[in-house]
Amino acid sequence: MCGVIGYTGSLEAENILLEGLSRLEYRGYDSAGLVVVKPNVLSVLKRQGRVATLKEAAACVDLEGKSGIAHTRWATHGSPSDINSHPHCDSSGKIAVVHNGILENYAELRTLLESRGVVFVSETDTECLAHLIGLSVSEGFSLYEAVKSSMESVVGTVGMAAVSSDQPEEIVAVKMGSPLVIGTSSHGVSLASDVAALVGLADKVVFLQDGDVASIKPDGYTVFSTLSNKTRYCKEENIDVESKDLSLGAYEHYMLKEIHEQPESLKRAIAGRAVSGLDDVRLGGFDMTDREVRGLTNIHIIGCGSAFYASLYGAMITERLSGIKSNAETAGEFIARKPRIDRKTLYVFLSQSGETADTLSAINLVQNHGGRTLTLVNSVGSSIARSSQGVYLHAGPEISVASTKAFTSMQTCLLLVAVKLGCSTGYISNPGSIISDIETLPDLALETIERLELKSTPELLSNFNSMYYIGYGLSLPTALEGAQKMKEVSYIHAEGYSSAELKHGPLALVSANFPSLVLVSPHDPGSRSLIAAQQIKARSGHVIAVCQDITSEVLSVCDDVIKVPKTPELIAPIITNIPLQMLAYRTSIVLGRDIDKPRNLAKSVTVA
Repeated sequence: MCGVIGYTGSLEAENILLEGLSRLEYRGYDSAGLVVVKPNVLSVLKRQGRVATLKEAAACVDLEGKSGIAHTRWATHGSPSDINSHPHCDSSGKIAVVHNGILENYAELRTLLESRGVVFVSETDTECLAHLIGLSVSEGFSLYEAVKSSMESVVGTVGMAAVSSDQPEEIVAVKMGSPLVIGTSSHGVSLASDVAALVGLADKVVFLQDGDVASIKPDGYTVFSTLSNKTRYCKEENIDVESKDLSLGAYEHYMLKEIHEQPESLKRAIAGRAVSGLDDVRLGGFDMTDREVRGLTNIHIIGCGSAFYASLYGAMITERLSGIKSNAETAGEFIARKPRIDRKTLYVFLSQSGETADTLSAINLVQNHGGRTLTLVNSVGSSIARSSQGVYLHAGPEISVASTKAFTSMQTCLLLVAVKLGCSTGYISNPGSIISDIETLPDLALETIERLELKSTPELLSNFNSMYYIGYGLSLPTALEGAQKMKEVSYIHAEGYSSAELKHGPLALVSANFPSLVLVSPHDPGSRSLIAAQQIKARSGHVIAVCQDITSEVLSVCDDVIKVPKTPELIAPIITNIPLQMLAYRTSIVLGRDIDKPRNLAKSVTVA
């Protein structure tokens, strides 16, 4: 979950590397470092802390040079420190590497290297790569050949860039499970773990594939596939991200910006897909025939984190609209139970980044056993997007670690898939009314944002250490995701529960010092959530209601009320996310949290 950036060309490398790190900081921000290469000289600088700390240090030293690599870290092996920061060098000081991933045979490699006289200076697994390459170079290999040779000893995930002071214009990169993309321009060639770092720097990009080893020089690059054992032709693609998409603009935080971008992101999610007057939805990337859909007996929806909560919503509406038995599961647990892959099951995978390690592993497991997969992904060109037929979310770049617009786009695309399936099975005879409801999402999102009143609720919640989020039916995934947002950015311990489960244990914690946010839906059969609110109130718990109608009954049991627009049942959970996102954001403001970069977390979880 680290960020890698590299450049070689006619421009000074320092500023390019530092700007790239700033754009990649969402991938890890406990330390950062860079190395600028000149003939016979590696100028290495690294610091614990944010990229801003590295920039301050860089302003005080000479880092002149036109080639270099850099890294922003999310710690796995070794605590955050200057010494454990990347780049890491070999014993000669001539080789430096940066690396995103985990070496699974790290202990074995370290023992082997120490037996050959290598003295380690850090606690990281990455230092093994530097020493492996360095030993090969000392035996007469070029940097490129040394990297290729060294990778034969490595087990794990690798998104690596290596440089040598003996070959100052060359960067050698390896992709084995961790993302890397090459960028080309008239002034040089660049490398990054995300296209976002190359916006404004490169004109075209090439997405490396697993097993690729690339030699990057100022005038071009070559890519060798270790899988096919030959040089690979690479198709260059346009960059579909603009600088304005990556800037804060008038907003204080990316999370706030991305909350406000939801009317547009939802519009993009449904554009050309849900159109009034049509008796079906159009989904490019969904290639199943009606006959194939009718042959399905199960649909399994899989994701991690917020994507899993979206999967829960997706399973509920898919079974309701298609008549096909559907369930949801986290990717890690799916792998752990060693499932029997059924060819009559459709396996649907969700990911914002398209690089989530557990999700990728789950996809590979299904495909290796002949299962049918469908992906819903935000990042174009990502590993998951390339692994299978799929549907793009079109949410646009999401920089804040806490997902907002990508989450509601996932839900929306899952609803589109459910309608598509329902039309194929004949379970939906007339989808026109559902399609019309889906078309209202952008306007409802805008109305929600413009009319939202949180009053003193954020200040109130800032005084508590724990709270519940309570939902029922289609509202339950929203409650779970709302709790996730609150804990991610405010560090308040928040748990989501079904109102039907409240009395089966969770009620024991309710007191005057333990508030509960209750999603009161007009579509809740038997008013289960309102009954739960009454149970909480009877035990002196503070109740915050999120509801479409402020009725006398709501007012009689709830201490605070957050109103949302009147919304049809199937899309209500999507819209209800917005006030919960804003509540988490505003509470975090009161508490003075680092909202876009919450502690211990990173945006793209590329390690298991």
